[in-house]
Amino acid sequence: MTAAKAFDSRGFASLLAHLEAAGEITASEAAIRLTSHETKLTPEQQAAADRMLAELRKAGLNVPSPDELGPREILELLIHRGEVVKIAEDLYFHRETVVQAERAIRDYLAAKGKITVSEFRDLAGTTRKYALPLLEYFDSKRVTRRLGDERVLIA
Repeated sequence: MTAAKAFDSRGFASLLAHLEAAGEITASEAAIRLTSHETKLTPEQQAAADRMLAELRKAGLNVPSPDELGPREILELLIHRGEVVKIAEDLYFHRETVVQAERAIRDYLAAKGKITVSEFRDLAGTTRKYALPLLEYFDSKRVTRRLGDERVLIA
């Protein structure tokens, strides 16, 4: 019997990148799966998923609560598929909405250099309830960094 060799985080990330480039796996923010794996939904579940995605897309940055969206297991599946992004506890956005918000904050910071929560709230056309968790999400993803009451661009 041979001993298993441990990976450090860089080695594991390198392995995942290699497997993804080879088309063996698909990685999203929430999950890693074999490319060949596909979750089958019943027609009723697919209809619920389609409604949920449409509602989130329509809502933009002013999203309903998860309870208003529908079944939690469908929401979790959409997160695993990478179609929905969990920003904070009980705060979920359509992936396209997050991409658009990130593009907007990157453009703003490239031009202005810094942004406050209230400036981002106005830029995004939302309320502080949604703006602050989004900024914290961008901080966690190393898009922005908080310096006092302002955010600056990292990359």
